[in-house]
Amino acid sequence: MVSRLAARMRWVAVASLVAASAVEARPLRPRFEPTDLELEVPGTLEVDVQVGYVDATPTSRVVLPDFELDLGLTKRFELDLDGEYSLYLGAIDGSHPETLWLSGKVGLFDVVLPSKLTLAGGVQVGPRIAGLRAIGGVGVDGLVLFGLTYGRVQLAGNVGGYWDPTHAQNDGTRKRPRGVQLGGSVDVDLTRDRRWSFHVEVGATVSLAVDPNQLVLAAGIVLAPTRSLEVSLLGLVGLLPGSDRAGALLGAAPKILLWR
Repeated sequence: MVSRLAARMRWVAVASLVAASAVEARPLRPRFEPTDLELEVPGTLEVDVQVGYVDATPTSRVVLPDFELDLGLTKRFELDLDGEYSLYLGAIDGSHPETLWLSGKVGLFDVVLPSKLTLAGGVQVGPRIAGLRAIGGVGVDGLVLFGLTYGRVQLAGNVGGYWDPTHAQNDGTRKRPRGVQLGGSVDVDLTRDRRWSFHVEVGATVSLAVDPNQLVLAAGIVLAPTRSLEVSLLGLVGLLPGSDRAGALLGAAPKILLWR
């Protein structure tokens, strides 16, 4: 009887350690993806989704999917919803939705210079809503956006910060992840009809609490077979130990006209 009880206790202890390691293995945040100043036409919804595999330490994940919904309301304002649902490999109950970001993107200015150089600026800000791994509260995320277009080249830059909902830590404490976000992207049209383009982006997170710092480079090809659809294939590589090591993402971004 005693031996059976001891065996059961050992099993419970092992199961608890495995569960604890699985929780510790889950990263707190996905990578920061820079955004551009493109505003959807009023009444148009863009559904931008990506699926793929990301190799990371200590646990990898299948992205199912990373999504962004952009709804144009006026010529200078759109409503966005960003989120990610991932399956963490090797973790117990490893499928989790990440924190959602509901935001408004506002275009503040758009100036065309005599040299055919276009300068643009705007802001994107809104609440961060707790996902499954957060235990409560509402956070906030905000970015200052700027863009530069010359011929076939489009540049975009982001700078801002985040203050996430409260997360329970492995030591029993409760903390709000927060930090600074920096990023930029370059798009180069490879053909005159702009059907094919090359995209590269760099996203950095400087953590002020909880999370490790991140620096991720992503690059790939974008195909626009029609005016209302883009398809992309991106590879990514982490440049800091706290980042995703590598990954590949397949994306599709159809535009749907809801009203005129």
